Amino acid sequence: MKKISGLGDLWHIIVISVSVLVLSLLCWIEFAKSSYELLILRLGSKEAAVEKNIDMTGDTGYTIDVQTNTRQYREDTALSGLGALDRMINTFDSMWCDAIYQKSFFSKIDTKLTYHVTGEFLSNQVIKGNGSWLFFKDATVIADYEGTNRYMQDEMLSILRTVSATQEELEKRGIRFAVLIAPNKENIYSEFMPAVYVHEKVSSTDILVDYLSSNGVNIVSPKNELLEKHLETQLYYSYDTHWNQLGAYIGVGCVLDFWDMAIPELSQRTILSRPLKEGYHYCGNDDLARVVGLLNVFEDEVEYEISGTASMDWDTFEREQTDGEVSYFKNESAKKQASVLLVGDSYRTSMVPALREAFSDVYVVHRSYYSAELLDAINPDYLIAQYVERYSRDMGTMDSLLR
Repeated sequence: MKKISGLGDLWHIIVISVSVLVLSLLCWIEFAKSSYELLILRLGSKEAAVEKNIDMTGDTGYTIDVQTNTRQYREDTALSGLGALDRMINTFDSMWCDAIYQKSFFSKIDTKLTYHVTGEFLSNQVIKGNGSWLFFKDATVIADYEGTNRYMQDEMLSILRTVSATQEELEKRGIRFAVLIAPNKENIYSEFMPAVYVHEKVSSTDILVDYLSSNGVNIVSPKNELLEKHLETQLYYSYDTHWNQLGAYIGVGCVLDFWDMAIPELSQRTILSRPLKEGYHYCGNDDLARVVGLLNVFEDEVEYEISGTASMDWDTFEREQTDGEVSYFKNESAKKQASVLLVGDSYRTSMVPALREAFSDVYVVHRSYYSAELLDAINPDYLIAQYVERYSRDMGTMDSLLR
């Protein structure tokens, strides 16, 4: 019996040793891969790396920015003027510092190994929900979800005064105005949120919207319409913070209904689909999966498009928007021969195809790049001020549309 027990112990030692060796090998493979990519990035130009389709983001320089959804790259000018050998030594030294002090490489390795072994990951930016759904782990988002960030009465009154004054001035100029509140993903797909977060069905933003609406503000929230259809049709990306084109279509439809400009119900349209990974684009690139370094794991996202809405040159649109430009689209066959200016956050992006179908002239700009001079230059017939729910407090500065 002792002999058999000894063989069993030996077998356990062998299994553990082999497992450790395999994990170590995977770590070194991942480290070598990341080292190569960073070497290419640092010794070559950023454009050359992009042309070679090297992922410069992952956990080595990418941070999620949900307002602009742009990628942040670390620039390194210290290598200029050095010889080739010195540059290589400097590169590996800098790379090692990144790995040790910023924990980027080892964090990426640890995340992948942990997920493959346990099915879980640790992140201070991303929540793993039920059914592999990912959610933005942000204090404001969680407070919206749990209803712990109620507006004070004086704060709601201040927002009302600002928005009402802005609306009044725009209407004096002959501009039809509406505020669109895009609900947080968590409040539409709450059944996929972990049970540790307690959902409050009536959010702080819901209360604010009702308050503003009852006091004459042209404000639209498509929350009920989204909830009605959210299980029969996927309206938000699973691995991204944003609504997709189907969710945005419902949002646009609610605004147009407010202006007595009805468009067909989503159920009456032909919906096309393809894997999102075949064409990641601006504000539709599985940003949450990227943040945790598991883009190759969460890779079955579907991109939905609505037949009849305008197709997009996403590369050009992204360049214009991230450069702070106003994107302009012309559609002479549009149902409404009028111009609309969309000023919003990252949720504005998926709204553009539907707006281009509805209006002959569409202007789009991110709120952070907007200036009041644009209003005089464009002089639109319609203006949509779009806010995702987690930024609803920013309505308190809506008068920036005018000055």
